[in-house]
Amino acid sequence: MSSGTRQRVRHAPSPKKKGGANWLWIAVIAVVVIVGVGAIVLSRDGAGAAEYEVGTEITVTGDALASNGAAVGAKAPTVSGVQPDGDAITIAPGDGKPMVIFGLAHWCPHCQAEVPRVVKYANEGMFDGVEVYGISTRQEKDGVNWPPSTWLDREKWTFPVLADDKDLTAAKAYGLSGFPYMLAIDANGTVVVQTSGEKNQAQMQQIVDAAKSGTETKVADSDERSDVSTTTQP
Repeated sequence: MSSGTRQRVRHAPSPKKKGGANWLWIAVIAVVVIVGVGAIVLSRDGAGAAEYEVGTEITVTGDALASNGAAVGAKAPTVSGVQPDGDAITIAPGDGKPMVIFGLAHWCPHCQAEVPRVVKYANEGMFDGVEVYGISTRQEKDGVNWPPSTWLDREKWTFPVLADDKDLTAAKAYGLSGFPYMLAIDANGTVVVQTSGEKNQAQMQQIVDAAKSGTETKVADSDERSDVSTTTQP
């Protein structure tokens, strides 16, 4: 072979990198997780609403309150159940802090008007120093604003909410007779205000002040309310 002739040298093929398969599996798992999370989020709308929008196994400790203002001066019971996301919740009056409880129905036009006001007052500091709870009750899957938690989220409601059961156990325990409903309870667990219907800012301040001071206060019911037995709105 002359020195001017070049030889062709065949190189062995490079070994396949094993890391490629690992990255493929990671990508597949990531897609599955993303799809799963999306399905959970979507299930909270419409017919696929969260399982706990209507609560179960609600426990009441203490005597149920009378309604229509007759509960003022009585000790409020403790009510335990779940929030719309399934997390446990206990409303325990008399824990040393004043409390205001709102009874709300997602289909009620007066609740739809009142909730944004409550959110506004809260942002302005009206409820500072007071425990605030909502009770989502009288739920109707065919009513407007279903599911209730999506409605409250949209209105930027940040207070804990107990999901009442189909028998209205929580509503009955707290003497609810109309929507929206407000119950002010002092630090010792005594009811100082019981009222229903839309409230203006001065009336809401009365409710909060009564809870803080422990002073029994009359805040009149409003005609702008929905009765607890009212059928759902179209």
